[in-house]
Amino acid sequence: NVFWPGCEDFSLKYFDFYDLLGTGDYYNVVVARDDSDPTDRCNYDISCLAYRLDGIEKTAQSYLNARLRLDPCIAYWAGSDTSVSSRITVNGDVYCSGSLTNNGTINGDVFTSALTGIAEGSRYDIDQANVTWPGLGVDDFTPQYYIDSVAYTPQIVDANSALSGNHTGVIFCNGNLTLAGVLIEEGTLIVNGDLTVQGANNSISPVKNFPALVVNGQLNMANGQLSVTGLAQTNTMFVSDAAANVTISGALFVRDGGI
Repeated sequence: NVFWPGCEDFSLKYFDFYDLLGTGDYYNVVVARDDSDPTDRCNYDISCLAYRLDGIEKTAQSYLNARLRLDPCIAYWAGSDTSVSSRITVNGDVYCSGSLTNNGTINGDVFTSALTGIAEGSRYDIDQANVTWPGLGVDDFTPQYYIDSVAYTPQIVDANSALSGNHTGVIFCNGNLTLAGVLIEEGTLIVNGDLTVQGANNSISPVKNFPALVVNGQLNMANGQLSVTGLAQTNTMFVSDAAANVTISGALFVRDGGI
């Protein structure tokens, strides 16, 4: 939900390290998300006033208004034939490298070779969306990871254990792991195995430019609740009938199978 809101009295001269530009040209920029539909985070309205300053007087003013749509805005990415169950609502576009069967709700466009079911948007061939598998792995975060060129060591948790409580930073498990009521703020969970979600109030929100969740096995929604803000990547995903709410505000990438 974070985006650049704009600025006032901005000049490209601030970045003219070689003194190539003249002085006096300024910009007032306002960026606002269209919140008429709270679930749609793809549309942004941009307004800009460009002007030249002569002393304190604005001269040679020019206005620009535009609407930016992030398209495609992939909310669910599937690397093979996949299906969306009747319990799933996708607020965004869907990419499927094979055939897609939709029994749920897709509030967006669909990029797939074949679609069974309907979507609110249009169907396009997969070559219309150049969105590939992120390919995030253990080596990207261990033995160290970097934020603003500063090295950090991830927190290591035991395999075949249950993680609960409050945590920050990158958390790594080399094996299977169970979530049993965990709050990860400004952090990332990396599981080199299967991840089982049980209990309520499991929440993950990363720092800027980091994924929220990477699972190198199966993400198993057993009888729990999970809220993820950001990117979630998993090889496979299973949502049982006993699972509570699964909310991903960002993008879900599943290499194989449906949701």
